[in-house]
Amino acid sequence: MNIPYVIDNQTHRLVDGLNSLLAGHAGRSVEVATAYCSIHGFALLQDGLEH
Repeated sequence: MNIPYVIDNQTHRLVDGLNSLLAGHAGRSVEVATAYCSIHGFALLQDGLEH
């Protein structure tokens, strides 16, 4: 997946980009830096994070 330069959560959603990234890295580690994350945000990524 090509991750867009700007993720505005309208045209390009962060959760879609991260889930795509996680799917392509199943079984390997991925490092993500963020200034804010909520429990709801982790729930949206749960399946990809478990693999």
